[in-house]
Amino acid sequence: MLGQLFGGFVGMFLAWFNSFFTGFNMPQLFSYITVGFVSGAFGGWIAAKAVMKMNKSFDMVNVCAIPVIIMVYSIIMDITDYANDLSTFYQFVQNIVRDGLTLALYITTLKDEAKIVS
Repeated sequence: MLGQLFGGFVGMFLAWFNSFFTGFNMPQLFSYITVGFVSGAFGGWIAAKAVMKMNKSFDMVNVCAIPVIIMVYSIIMDITDYANDLSTFYQFVQNIVRDGLTLALYITTLKDEAKIVS
């Protein structure tokens, strides 16, 4: 969660920096995708590093079960919010990109850098 929060701030800064200093205004959809991408990348990478720091060796299925359940629940809630007009299309896209990338980078980082038992 902290990784996604920090990544969200970094992503907003990148979108602001791009529009302010380059003189090129990115379309609003791409700004939201940028924030979601950076937020998800930070969240997944920091979560994987935390798991590797806590456990020297682990079973991949056990380590991925709870994050997969949480991300699936989060995606279902994002779809529900959008269907009930509680969020805009841009926020919906940002949340889907963030959640998907968090899970993908979490699993990829664990597979690439960790000692897996089974």
